[in-house]
Amino acid sequence: MGTAKGALKTLLKDQRKSGAAINSSIIRSLTIGVLLVFGAIATTAGVVFDNDTTFSVSRQWCRKFASQEMGWSYRKATTAAQNLPKDWQEQGDTLKHRLANIVDREGIPPELVSCVKLQNNVHPCVDLYLHYTASF
Repeated sequence: MGTAKGALKTLLKDQRKSGAAINSSIIRSLTIGVLLVFGAIATTAGVVFDNDTTFSVSRQWCRKFASQEMGWSYRKATTAAQNLPKDWQEQGDTLKHRLANIVDREGIPPELVSCVKLQNNVHPCVDLYLHYTASF
């Protein structure tokens, strides 16, 4: 059957592989579930084992487990890219025109202009070079 630690690591890796966000609440729930499968008893004080030792699955323990056992680090989840403003196309067009104006005014050769393509591939500046020559 393996160890509780091995089962927990496998569960967490599978969750991560499927794209689920993993935080201390998820780790805590999965840890308690695995320990119950391995014969522990859940109480309000924590998880009790056969030898009457009590283990509290604290937030700190979850963070240490993620770091030391899984090699993971915590980072802030962002959702900004998921919620574009209603006028994102207008803002993109305005940005392109402003940048094209600066490039033209300062005499910057178009081949030196580059824009960063963001993860969601929706950045309005990606096609600045294509519109640069059409704008002037």
